Amino acid sequence: MTHILETLARLRRPRLLVSAARCGQADYRRSLDLPRILRMPQAPAPARAAAILLEMEEMLDDARRTQDAGYNAGRHVEVLIALLAEARLASEDKPRPVPETERAPAGKAGVSPRPAQPKASDIDALRLAT
Repeated sequence: MTHILETLARLRRPRLLVSAARCGQADYRRSLDLPRILRMPQAPAPARAAAILLEMEEMLDDARRTQDAGYNAGRHVEVLIALLAEARLASEDKPRPVPETERAPAGKAGVSPRPAQPKASDIDALRLAT
């Protein structure tokens, strides 16, 4: 997965193409759009989908750069929208370390962790009220 994120970070595409893809993410629906874009009956896992979409995007970009008559800018934007969304989903699937404040105390397994509360004296509303 880190390979895909590193590759995405290195991509250099026209600003208009990237802006269109970012705007289109608001309307992206994975269950409907991804199978259509990938031309598959079902959507694969986010990491696998991102890898496939990255290959498709590279082919589309090659067609754009060589000014191929078969290049479709709309298709390129669709693939970029899906690629950005799937890369985000795949990066969210990775387990994250639990912050120290949310860990259960030692020796109390099964106790649900509670977030640390701020001291009342540190709350601005309390300072303004007194």
